[in-house]
Amino acid sequence: MRLAAVALALVLCGCTALDDFSAFHFDGGAADLGHKNDLATAPSGHLGDACTAGRCVSGLICVTQNFPGGICTRSCDLSQLQSCNDLSADCTNVGASNNMGLCLLRCTVVCARAQESYTCCRNGNLTGGAPGVCAPSDSRVCKN
Repeated sequence: MRLAAVALALVLCGCTALDDFSAFHFDGGAADLGHKNDLATAPSGHLGDACTAGRCVSGLICVTQNFPGGICTRSCDLSQLQSCNDLSADCTNVGASNNMGLCLLRCTVVCARAQESYTCCRNGNLTGGAPGVCAPSDSRVCKN
């Protein structure tokens, strides 16, 4: 009797094992590191994101010196400028020693972190629509 009541309830409400859930959007949750989760309040740790030590994805480090809020990046050799191409970034001279630079995100006008005083610039100048990198407005990259 109980099984019959459950079966009748399923038929009446139209529920089946074959329901179509395609109308729902699944955001991937916290484990979806390839995209920003709209519900998340913390940065994901990808290139260019704000960070604290140990909070960047594998292969990136958090640099806090001269980068307000920290920045997830990796070091690069300035003699091999294309060493950051796999990140859609440029190997940029930030004043480090031993011909080392940092991979900084490419931009043309506005940086994703503009509200944190990051600017799109190159060689000490604002780009004005030309390709540049996102760096702190008062950094060596943005001011000569």
